[in-house]
Amino acid sequence: MGISDLETIHSASLEILEQVGIKVEHPRLLGLLTDNGCEVDGSTSLAKVNRDIVNRSMKKVPHSFNIYSRKSDELKVGSGDFYFVSANDNSFILDSETLQRRPGRLNDISDIAKLVDGLEFCHICAVPVLAYDVDTRCRFIYSAAEVVKNTEKTCYHDPTNGVEARQYVELGAAIAGSEDELSRKPTIYACIAASSPLTFPRDTCDVIWEFASRKLPFNAISAPIVGVNCPVTMAGAISLANAENLAFVVLTQLISEGAPLAFGGATVGFDMRYGICAYGGIEYGMFGMAAAQLARFYDVPSYGAGGATNANLSDAQSGYEKMSSSMLNYLAGRDMMCDAGLNQNGLTSLDNIVIQNEIVAMLARLSRKFATNDETLALDNLSSVGAGGNFLSSEHTRTHFKTDFYYSDVSSRESFEAWFSKGALEISEKALTLAKETISKHKPAPLPLETDAKMKHLLKRAAKESPI
Repeated sequence: MGISDLETIHSASLEILEQVGIKVEHPRLLGLLTDNGCEVDGSTSLAKVNRDIVNRSMKKVPHSFNIYSRKSDELKVGSGDFYFVSANDNSFILDSETLQRRPGRLNDISDIAKLVDGLEFCHICAVPVLAYDVDTRCRFIYSAAEVVKNTEKTCYHDPTNGVEARQYVELGAAIAGSEDELSRKPTIYACIAASSPLTFPRDTCDVIWEFASRKLPFNAISAPIVGVNCPVTMAGAISLANAENLAFVVLTQLISEGAPLAFGGATVGFDMRYGICAYGGIEYGMFGMAAAQLARFYDVPSYGAGGATNANLSDAQSGYEKMSSSMLNYLAGRDMMCDAGLNQNGLTSLDNIVIQNEIVAMLARLSRKFATNDETLALDNLSSVGAGGNFLSSEHTRTHFKTDFYYSDVSSRESFEAWFSKGALEISEKALTLAKETISKHKPAPLPLETDAKMKHLLKRAAKESPI
């Protein structure tokens, strides 16, 4: 979009907030909106949000924020670097032995966390599947703990109510050493989603409050389904999604001025022929580009889902669809992107996680400039080899052949004969083998004993505190 398009979308979003309003099912937040000049109807929980409070709130949002790994590696979100979040919150997994789809289990979370810890280009480890073998009352925090135990990378999870959010904060405080230290150096990260169109349920508001009041950063996500809970046109869908993100900013800044968040977007098309969300459609990447452009327009950090596909296996369709949305998000300047898995973000597999890591590796190579200096221009080398010569035996080639090129451990570049003689493996087979080897051999650093004890104490309390 050009600057005039961005300004038009912004103006439409402000009109949506002023004329339609947002439904906020949280008395305390409705009180803050009333106190700050918004027109509020307590009987319907509807708030008309004027543009003045939007403009004031946008000026208070940090332009960047930092999150941290268990070993204090710093990820500077909004600084121009690109960070990738591993597969998140899928209902099903392809069993690595039977290759059949089945519900997720707690041990799947452990295995995938180890795998992600060993993959260079997965920077943040999300809870990959729903653990159906764990009581629903404590599934959330048990799943988060399983990630924390099995990776040193930042933990990413989606609390759905205030109880889960408080448990998650307590888990983060155990890792960081205290709640104050967690606010200073966050080792956990969250995703909080609005309910389109323009609704913020009580549980969602409670999660926003728990994070914003502690100035803990999170992804604010608007994820409407086009033609279902937002207008069917791209401009209409983008305007509504942007209005929801602006509402997130207002609510967050009313709770705590300067609270950090990432401007998220996961608007998805809807294939009316099949009644299915078109995660693999090119428009999914285009919606991501638009959301990233709007975040840059507002000068706030951005987050979105990429690596998306409707495919059910790591096949050709999966490859071109996941590369499409990943590349478009990257080129649009996303600060952070999440792997949307297989089958409309409902299925994951070990091989697909490895393949998505390869896609992000290519994006990382794209971001790395090549040097232009006397050594890399290689005029002396060219002079010594001369016209018609061969560079394979030169010292310059031996020194620099890895400098400007990414060498994949998964993609095949062998001759047909060599590939065939080694079993003619498809990429999914190679990726699955690499995944199993990583899970078997990679050993993340264990939690300190004191942290482990605090976490076990938290897990014991979880079943009693969590809502059913």
